[in-house]
Amino acid sequence: MFSGQEVASHRFNAGEKVVFWLGVLGLGVIVVASGLVLDKLIPGLIYERGTMQIANMIHGVATILMMGMFLGHIYMGTIGMQGAYSAMRTGYVDETWAKEHHELWYNDIKAGKIPAQRSPEAVAHGGPASTSASA
Repeated sequence: MFSGQEVASHRFNAGEKVVFWLGVLGLGVIVVASGLVLDKLIPGLIYERGTMQIANMIHGVATILMMGMFLGHIYMGTIGMQGAYSAMRTGYVDETWAKEHHELWYNDIKAGKIPAQRSPEAVAHGGPASTSASA
């Protein structure tokens, strides 16, 4: 991301995987667990002022980090990367975009390892193939 060059990736790049595993799963578990403490729903836990204050701080920090990751993800998927929003809206990308942003995925499609289909617009106009794959 900081080098200015795209790193070859499969269908999901490292950033997308980090958002899921760290943002959704990791921070999500922390937010839920600290929320259960704040709602006093964990049996056997002693709910003292200190416990609740720590749970509140953990809950707030994890939530802010999660929201920051999600806002960054939304930015990259809409304004930050040309063609990404269109790909989400239609489910298709053209071959040039696929090769530039997800080269390993593109190579697997071209090699026939992953089934792909042409977009309805490309089929109707006889234009270059757009790629939609299910993996």
